[in-house]
Amino acid sequence: MANPVRTMKILMTGASGFIGSAALSLAVSKGYDVTVLARPATAAGYREKLKRDGLSCEVIPADHAGWASAVRNRSFDSCLHLAWIALPGQYLNSPQNEEFAASTLALADSLFKNGLPHFLGTGTCIEYAPGLTAPCREDITPCAPVSPYAVAKHRTHQSLVEMADQYSSTLGWARVFYPYGAGEHPARTATTFLKTLAAGQPLVLKTGASRKDFIE
Repeated sequence: MANPVRTMKILMTGASGFIGSAALSLAVSKGYDVTVLARPATAAGYREKLKRDGLSCEVIPADHAGWASAVRNRSFDSCLHLAWIALPGQYLNSPQNEEFAASTLALADSLFKNGLPHFLGTGTCIEYAPGLTAPCREDITPCAPVSPYAVAKHRTHQSLVEMADQYSSTLGWARVFYPYGAGEHPARTATTFLKTLAAGQPLVLKTGASRKDFIE
């Protein structure tokens, strides 16, 4: 008699965010056993929302300072780490970037110590050197982060590489460019453009020279 196939156990942070909500829906639809870390102030309401949406997963209340302790005795097959400060107009220079960097490393260390095989973190396209004109390739394109946000992300990646190697685990690092679509924050660029133009109002730009690669 064949042994039953064990369901993959995934830990997610940032599951209520723009990217995270789509990733969570996909993971649940594939039958994965998903556990979500959610802010204590919103965890109860988030559980109810998941029920209404027909998404079955465990929700553990924990803010970023408590991520590591919340999962200290838990084992997972993979961690999809999406949570970070991302409020438009604030995230680039926020001192919270260093807090999230430290919390990310503490979370990863806690999980790796418990045998986590794979950790997938999310970086940013602005880890790359500014002013590039050629397409970016992560194996050859130089990184030269400028903002506190990009610097914190890049340093976190470098530390995670060493940590994963120390524990003989694998690491993925997704440098996200500019996603847009339904459900994004109303102050983000694409939504702001669309709302302004739909209202027949003039669109005011900081500069007409910026070029962004948007992904839907």
